Amino acid sequence: MSDPVSPLAIAANSSGVSIEEIAALLDINLPWAWDLWTDKEDDEIYTLTLGKLQSLVTRLHVEVTALVYESPGPARRRASLDELAMDARVFCDTSKLSMDEFSDLVGWEMQVFFDRTDSAWEDWNLEWLKDVCGVLGLHWPDYFPNCDFKLSDSVMESVEAADLAAWRALSYQQFAPDHASDDEFCGPLGNSPSPAL
Repeated sequence: MSDPVSPLAIAANSSGVSIEEIAALLDINLPWAWDLWTDKEDDEIYTLTLGKLQSLVTRLHVEVTALVYESPGPARRRASLDELAMDARVFCDTSKLSMDEFSDLVGWEMQVFFDRTDSAWEDWNLEWLKDVCGVLGLHWPDYFPNCDFKLSDSVMESVEAADLAAWRALSYQQFAPDHASDDEFCGPLGNSPSPAL
């Protein structure tokens, strides 16, 4: 079993938030929280809805970009999802794209978002936001809702230096529930069904 090394685990440790609290906050089971905690490739953090991520960054007092390995940098300005919808409409008008064509281009169904932008809180994940902004040539952190927090200096130094040796050296028992076995931490990957968010 891998020791915790993810940016989420580093930020949670800095904020004094346990893996059990992460699971409760996100309303997910403990094995899935453990996958987030030990994720080494951003596979898991990108599956969370924007609403769940907003709860997470609020609790951890970090910016959402602190929770991904390949950070594009912090938000450069504050922009709303309504503004993102307007930017997308301008793009479609300028490019003479229909809604279906734009949806095909970004790889996600966009009609519901244009009808009701707040649907993104429950429907979208970071991958969706990143894909839409990528097509529009926009910096996706600018459009993450309530992107109000900055990563603390001590955590930023750890992430920037990639100094995870000390983190890996921390006892597994400090983070894993006492009653859990390796089998219980198989998580939602592999043959186990992934729980729905």
